[in-house]
Amino acid sequence: MIYPNEHIQKELISICKSGKLQSLNIYNVNEYYFELNGKTQYIINGGIELHFPKGIICIGWSSDEDAFVFHIGKFETVYKRDNFVLLEQENGNHPQSLVGLDVQEVAFRTMDFDYVYDYTMQTKSEKLYVEMILKFGNNLLLQISLINYELQVDKAPANYSYDVSTELMLSVNNLIEIRT
Repeated sequence: MIYPNEHIQKELISICKSGKLQSLNIYNVNEYYFELNGKTQYIINGGIELHFPKGIICIGWSSDEDAFVFHIGKFETVYKRDNFVLLEQENGNHPQSLVGLDVQEVAFRTMDFDYVYDYTMQTKSEKLYVEMILKFGNNLLLQISLINYELQVDKAPANYSYDVSTELMLSVNNLIEIRT
């Protein structure tokens, strides 16, 4: 797990700005996921790999942490089971349409999370990454957020909030409002 600090953030930015996005892979673990807003928004439970000349950034479900994590390296090094699938994507406003473009800006959001850290039920607070927004040339953007949401019968997910233990949202060219 990568814990936010100035050195790590500089390394993530350096990788993202090292050249054109060479490829990206979107992984899902369970059978179901959401494609929303004309397939410009996805809610998945696996992860995303972003391949740049200087390295690979993965935001994905960690088998060890039982939470979503930011990681430098491949998805398979974070999710250590073999029950995931690579989601096929089309071009257009889908994440795959960003391949071949340079990242111009990188922004992060962090939040403090409390957790029980031992048998005495004492809690500890840690600052964790919950979002990365990449702005590409031509004013295109990719929002990658760790979220939870409300779901009602026959309705799309709504009322998003940040959460490292639920799902991962990808949105292309449309910043989705998320409660803190």
